Amino acid sequence: MMFILYYLLIGVIIMFCLDMHLLAYTKQIELELKEKIEYDTFTRIFIIVVWPAALFIIIKNLPW
Repeated sequence: MMFILYYLLIGVIIMFCLDMHLLAYTKQIELELKEKIEYDTFTRIFIIVVWPAALFIIIKNLPW
């Protein structure tokens, strides 16, 4: 049972960090993409549940 709670807690922390990043850099990201970006509720829940895949995608797309 604790494993599930830890899993969800890590997902919530990751989503919080992504939200703070989006809040801090919204204007710069929108200037580059030329479109408005925001997370909806489905996206937040999806990332909280499947955060290992989301984390893999984020790390894979880092500019090394």
